[in-house]
Amino acid sequence: MDASERWRILRLHVDDAIPLAALARSTGITERTL
Repeated sequence: MDASERWRILRLHVDDAIPLAALARSTGITERTL
């Protein structure tokens, strides 16, 4: 996974206020990596 893919996921947190923990669970990527 490259940085642009991580940013695409992280934007859900930034733009839509989805908690990082929820994104980490749904994507299988650790919070620290996101």
